Amino acid sequence: MIKKASDFDEFFVATLLADLFDPSSSDDMDFVAEQIVKGLEENGIVACKDIKVEDIEDGELLAS
Repeated sequence: MIKKASDFDEFFVATLLADLFDPSSSDDMDFVAEQIVKGLEENGIVACKDIKVEDIEDGELLAS
């Protein structure tokens, strides 16, 4: 049985990634999202060089 992640789980992961990859603690969500994607790419966790943050709709989750 697959358990769906709760809202808290998603919030926790997003907050953790923001703390790791955006040391400036910016309130600009687009900037933070770009920093998270950039950090994940640089560490070889995801490969989505052709995808821009602007192209992702709110609430859409991409898995690589």
